[in-house]
Amino acid sequence: MYLSEVLAENFRVFGSGEKSLQLSLQPGLNALVGENDGGKSAIVDAIRLCLLTTSQDYQRYCVDDFHCNSDGRTNSLRIRCRFSDLDIADQACFMEWLTTDENGLPVLYVQTTATLLDGKQLGRIAVVTHSGENGNGPTVEGMMRELLKTTYLRPLRDAEAELSPGRNSRLSQILVSHPQIALEANNDFSPEVADSGTTLVGIMKRAEHAVAGNQAVLAANNTINDNYLGRFQIGSDSLTSEVGVAGDTTLSRILEKLELVIAKPESSTERTRRGLGYNNALFMSAELLLLGSREAYPTLLIEEPEAHLHPQLQACVIDLLNEKTSPQTAKEDNQEGEPDAEPGEINVGEDGEADVPIDDPTDVDRPVQVLMTTHSPNLASTIPLSRITLVSCGRAYSLAPAVTKLSKSDYAFLERFLDATKANLFFARGVAIVEGDAENILLPALAELTGFSFRKNGLSIVNVGHTGLFRYSNIFRRQDDTILPIRVACIRDRDIVPNCAPDELKGKLKRQSDLNAQQHQARIDKFRASDGGSVKTFVSDHWTFEYDLAAASWKMAKVIHRAVSCASEAESKWPNDARIKEICEDVDQSVDSSEAEGKSLEEAAVLIYTPLRKNDVSKTMSAQFASKFLDELKVGIGDLPSYLREAFTYVTGSGDEPAV
Repeated sequence: MYLSEVLAENFRVFGSGEKSLQLSLQPGLNALVGENDGGKSAIVDAIRLCLLTTSQDYQRYCVDDFHCNSDGRTNSLRIRCRFSDLDIADQACFMEWLTTDENGLPVLYVQTTATLLDGKQLGRIAVVTHSGENGNGPTVEGMMRELLKTTYLRPLRDAEAELSPGRNSRLSQILVSHPQIALEANNDFSPEVADSGTTLVGIMKRAEHAVAGNQAVLAANNTINDNYLGRFQIGSDSLTSEVGVAGDTTLSRILEKLELVIAKPESSTERTRRGLGYNNALFMSAELLLLGSREAYPTLLIEEPEAHLHPQLQACVIDLLNEKTSPQTAKEDNQEGEPDAEPGEINVGEDGEADVPIDDPTDVDRPVQVLMTTHSPNLASTIPLSRITLVSCGRAYSLAPAVTKLSKSDYAFLERFLDATKANLFFARGVAIVEGDAENILLPALAELTGFSFRKNGLSIVNVGHTGLFRYSNIFRRQDDTILPIRVACIRDRDIVPNCAPDELKGKLKRQSDLNAQQHQARIDKFRASDGGSVKTFVSDHWTFEYDLAAASWKMAKVIHRAVSCASEAESKWPNDARIKEICEDVDQSVDSSEAEGKSLEEAAVLIYTPLRKNDVSKTMSAQFASKFLDELKVGIGDLPSYLREAFTYVTGSGDEPAV
């Protein structure tokens, strides 16, 4: 049994109809990714409000939870959670509340409906929770409520405070739910029996008895009674005091006095305060202990598990969550010669000690269903793509195979190559996918100078090399052709050699004159075959990125010529500022001479690009130098190739917005 679907209507950013939340979840690990304010936390809070949580946090609806649009604030909202794959035990437990799905299989719905009674002025809200697909089943309450509660780890959590002692402390809630801790409620202390008092309650009772009999305590108490308190006694009133341990000695009060900390290093004589990261890891470990020991259906809601953790620790978190979300193998069989115990029975060995019952919940970890939100590319790159849901502008887009345009081989490819630097595409408002390091370095600089700032528009640039360009862009294409509110621009080379280029530079590529107009268009159409939804491909006007830049204007020709010349010299010795200035002056004079002599810009661009084409000079190093010269030469939008102007206009949303 697992939480398979969450529906939310008129709840915060989610509206009604097509704008409502309809999120499908899978057993095990589920991750919500996307930019801020897209709706990730609203999804988590919807589940919390519908199913409640194991903590003592006070949860209630407020006016701001009701969706607000151009027509004003709605007066009612509903949240529905659906549980699927119920086994026989689940069906027996929830028989009264079950519904059958379209396939005739039993499912469990929990629906909460909230209504504003008197508008937003007083904020009085009526809340009812029922079962049934449409909320027309029996009321959900009592034990069912307890069994379905989730465990919630808030973002930017104060792990140290959560694990500190205190009334209703989180640690006491975690410990009291552990099956073996529950046995410690028995008082096994007797003053007449030596060495008695081994349970937690027994230990405290023994301590109480010892304190009460301590001679120093008795002497101090007698002094209070004889010398002072007795002076206030009137008539036959009995007025005496006694010193004892404060508070009761019930198990819950004892657990509230405990704290959980990381042990001191062996090299230290005393415990010191530890950092936020390890304390956060400790807190998550404690919560997983609670999940593994509950008799309910363990569901963990965790926002930003990367909080305070460096990348290597983040990887450890995902490894642990993956382990806890997978069914665990049974423990090793009993030792040879020992009879197996029936469920609920206890084996007693030759030493007279009882073995743990084989159905003890601590013996085999229960698989945990996890729904996490994250802003970490490190985490996003380690989570299987099929387990990720992209949340943007109040819509949730699952990346499961059945709903994307990704093929089986695409998933396999991306599992290998979608690293942390590329996973930033999950958190952007727009994505530029490029083929090389030069584009990765230069495009953001060009966009910034020409009024299309990637940073200000919340864009990511993803360098995929020369393979897999459309494997990445297909992440944003849907089987139902839904258009995501995330613009994706694929920027690639046309690879058609200009007629003026010498044969030695042509290689296996076609020349401009080798193709007629229809063949040129067919080549472009082939490159754009994977376009669709919010994905558009922008093909270079002529040959390659560097050549097209040099051929776009005489100003850009100077930028690229300067960059190639400086990179060429840097291959042997990095030029200092004075030498770079000399190179730039020589280059500018050469370009000006070419223009004055009437040489075509195309011919000049071929000469400038030749060292890069022959691999005599690094394209990456040239791009680094070029980014320094763009501002100096005051490059403007008119100096860019047309395909880059179109790509910038599209990906930044300067043109028409894609329909959502």
